[in-house]
Amino acid sequence: MGESEEVGLTIPVVPMPSDPRVEVKVMPSSLPVVLRYPKDLRNYISSENFMFVVDISDLRDKLGLEWKTKTEPMNEKNLVANIRGARRVTLVKVGAPSNTVRVEARWNATPAIVEPDLAGIDRIPQGYQLLTPVRVIPREVWVTGDPAALATLPRDELTSKVRLLTEKVSVADRTQGGLLTVPIRLPQGVEIVHPPTSTAEIALEIQEIQTVREIRGVKLDFSAVAPESLDLSYDVKTATVTVFGPQSLLPKVTPEMIEVTFVRPTEELPNTTKEVTLEAHFAATAPEELRSKLTIRSIEPRTIKITYLPRQR
Repeated sequence: MGESEEVGLTIPVVPMPSDPRVEVKVMPSSLPVVLRYPKDLRNYISSENFMFVVDISDLRDKLGLEWKTKTEPMNEKNLVANIRGARRVTLVKVGAPSNTVRVEARWNATPAIVEPDLAGIDRIPQGYQLLTPVRVIPREVWVTGDPAALATLPRDELTSKVRLLTEKVSVADRTQGGLLTVPIRLPQGVEIVHPPTSTAEIALEIQEIQTVREIRGVKLDFSAVAPESLDLSYDVKTATVTVFGPQSLLPKVTPEMIEVTFVRPTEELPNTTKEVTLEAHFAATAPEELRSKLTIRSIEPRTIKITYLPRQR
């Protein structure tokens, strides 16, 4: 017994394996211990030469953006001595009042946005257009990795978030959209940790260019509610209707495919004049493709004056 000594030290608790991509908190970060050692090791017995190691590899497999937690008591199996003759050192006591530590870990992640790398936009067939912005799923992710590799990634000017690009996608010669699954380009040493993915879905929407056309000479042909007793007199006999839709369909519209009605007044009395609002719609005889894909935007004139006259017998 005379050849051994005891000493009280405070030594750090260190999580292993060390990974710069993982953020770790250890509570407490150090523990008091009592060590027994031979006198000839006296010069090596200091806090700098001892530590407790906590294995966090079980947390590593289930890490996310939220903290994951484990608790573990510290004892001889966790003690690491960085001295010669470490086996001759005995751990007499750990902690005051407890020898248990709590470890919390999560990814040390950075937010990033995913953008499609599109090519061939100038080679989309004439009369068609790509709708922008192009939808990407997921749009936002979290990345982690080597700090030097992360520093090489570009940043979004508005949000300052990291910008990630997909592999190149060509839209040349496309007249239809589609949903594409495309790899996300990642430099060596960088990975996406939330959601855990290496690909993105790109929703391409390509449609015919929409424009307007004026259909002139649409006939106005009105009658009274009681045509057996009233005639209608109005000076304007035709209207101009503006139609909106795909360029390829607009030339197919003729004035006969459009009907014009008017909003009837509450009373239709002989020898009165009313200003009425005109309304235009596609006739039932118009092709279904035109009625489903084209929209009537306006009619000119919007109103006309109608005089109700007694029918001459």
